[in-house]
Amino acid sequence: AVADPVLQAVLKRSGARLRTAPGQLSYAQSCWFRGHYVPHLVYTSDSRRLTLLLLPQERIGERREFDQDGYRGVLVPVGRGSIAVVTRGAPLPEGLIERISSLVEWTQ
Repeated sequence: AVADPVLQAVLKRSGARLRTAPGQLSYAQSCWFRGHYVPHLVYTSDSRRLTLLLLPQERIGERREFDQDGYRGVLVPVGRGSIAVVTRGAPLPEGLIERISSLVEWTQ
């Protein structure tokens, strides 16, 4: 498990905040993605591992799903940015993306 101060430091660097955790956090780092360091978080939720990328600089107009090389996920607009939720194997459960996206806030 990742300590809360570590998570808060990763989120603060990117101007993000989570209202609550969507599961048990096992990884939290700032990773280089499309020219910016972004929070890269790995959670276990409902017995499934989920990777969550918070993308404050990525503005998209609508939800985009992908299924490539064994990974499935969705990119969804959230406020002035977006988030990506990625998993392996089975499709993401209905409502999970909406629940996770409702937890994200941009602070900058």
